[in-house]
Amino acid sequence: MKGEVVYYRLFDIGAAIDLDEVQRRVAMPFLSGRIVSERAAPKYARLGQPILVHVDQREVETNLGRITVSIAVHLYGVCALSVVVRTPFDASSLRDLRPYGILRLRTADQEETLDAYCARIAERIEEDLVPYMHDSYDVPIDPEPYTVYCVTVSEHPVRTFANGWRREVTALLASDPRPDDISDEEVEDTWKSWLSYYQDDLVVVEWDAALLIEPTASYEDTLAVLEVANLQLLELRTYDAFLDRRSTRRTMTSRTSSGGRPCCAAGARRSRSSRNSAWTCPRPRSRWTTSPSSGATGSWGRCTAPARGSSSWSPGDTRSRPRCRT
Repeated sequence: MKGEVVYYRLFDIGAAIDLDEVQRRVAMPFLSGRIVSERAAPKYARLGQPILVHVDQREVETNLGRITVSIAVHLYGVCALSVVVRTPFDASSLRDLRPYGILRLRTADQEETLDAYCARIAERIEEDLVPYMHDSYDVPIDPEPYTVYCVTVSEHPVRTFANGWRREVTALLASDPRPDDISDEEVEDTWKSWLSYYQDDLVVVEWDAALLIEPTASYEDTLAVLEVANLQLLELRTYDAFLDRRSTRRTMTSRTSSGGRPCCAAGARRSRSSRNSAWTCPRPRSRWTTSPSSGATGSWGRCTAPARGSSSWSPGDTRSRPRCRT
């Protein structure tokens, strides 16, 4: 069984950015971060086009031994960075792929997680982007991780995965070391989201990982869909945290000014817009406008919402974020 593991770490870097301005002012050619699909698709079914701001290939020491990784960084117009790390594998079974789900990188004196490794790359690129960022907001959000196991060569028919190896696939996508003990209910839940177009391909999608079997290795369009889906999730989590902070601040200010005890527990609701549900305050009244920012560069504007300002906005848009004025 041969193929590659594709790791995604998506970071919201807390501001808006104009990709056209970056390409206009930086004296270097930029490549598109998206490969054009060879399959037919309607014109309206297009994903946002990021630009490729970093690419590298190197050998690194890991808990799996010495491996070769290729690194690419996509910059989206919503000012999010997608760090993509890819490494090939040659395994005898699905169980041999499980250690790839907990990849750790080693140096002479320390060991770090893939999250920390990608965060250092994102931080370095963010420093270079500061002159082109505007309308900042201070909402720290953990990166959105995702892992895709791409199988291109297998000694077994693809239907073996769907009919005989469902429990092994479930364990792989959950990074679970005990596949034989996984319940039937968990297996059934994982296999609710699987797709197949040809007789020899298969996609099984879970919350944190996916299995992709494609003998032709033409799966870049599938990876693009998974990347944008995780970008949307990241932005929704950022939006949720932004509203939490604004509503909490407003509630505490209101209660303090009226002589009451600052507390935002009253009227709280349970948020389900992120995997780590938290108690949040009711949404504050806001007036949304879609007017672009002043275009000034090298300075930080007033706090804006990393949000959906109009129905025509999508996370892949290269336009500036809509601004929220309360």
